[in-house]
Amino acid sequence: MPIQIERVNPAGTTQPTAYTQVVRAGKTLYFAGQTAVNEKGELIGKGDMRAQVRQVYENLK
Repeated sequence: MPIQIERVNPAGTTQPTAYTQVVRAGKTLYFAGQTAVNEKGELIGKGDMRAQVRQVYENLK
């Protein structure tokens, strides 16, 4: 049975034109281009890696 592939650019994030931010292939997720920006495009946690990682995970929800 072929693996189903779904491409997703989550709402509220930047919308790239050259790639897809999330690809689901079967039960596996692949992420690309994730940055610590909010829905306004503002960088969250400048100089604070932990805050930036939290923002990336928030963006992926």
